[in-house]
Order: sequence, then structure tokens, then C-alpha cells
Amino acid sequence: MGRSTPSNSIGLERHLLRALGRDAIKEYVQPCNEVSLDSCVLVDEPEFNRLGLTDIAIGLASSPPAFVLTADLPLDVHLSAVGVEVENFTHTRQDSWSK
Repeated sequence: MGRSTPSNSIGLERHLLRALGRDAIKEYVQPCNEVSLDSCVLVDEPEFNRLGLTDIAIGLASSPPAFVLTADLPLDVHLSAVGVEVENFTHTRQDSWSK
């Protein structure tokens, strides 16, 4: 019979949490409509030079009624300007560091 150590228990719990997290994400994303855009389309967007490839893709894929959670201020400002509901969590993250 094997011995259980705190590190083994923590490892098992971490594995269980990861599995549960994957299951929750899977359940959430399965009914979603995945959007994909060609890079050659994205680089032709007027805001590409300011936002870059990833952020312009997020912007185009996030037509209202979308919600975007970001820590990227330029993306936050851009999405807000085009009517997408957006939450910048940088201040929330910084507040937790000071506690």
C-alpha cells in the first residue's frame, strides 16, 4: 500500500481541477460559432497598424452582442468605440497584487 504525501494530494487535486476546468470550457465553447478570418483580410483593416493582427481579429470577430474580457487598453478603447461590451481587468489584477 502506497503512502500519500501532501505533495501527491495537491498534485491529484490540481489534476482534478484541470480536468473539471477543461470540461467546463468544453461545455461552454461547443455551442459557440467559431469565427476565422484570413490574415490578408486583417492586414487591410484601417486599425491594423495601431492594433496588430491579434487585436484586429478579436475586434472583427466580436460584433455585438459580444463581450470581450481583456487586459489590453488599446483593444479596450477600440472595442468600446465600435459598441462592443468590453471589460478591462488590468485594474482588478493590480488591486489583487497589492493585498
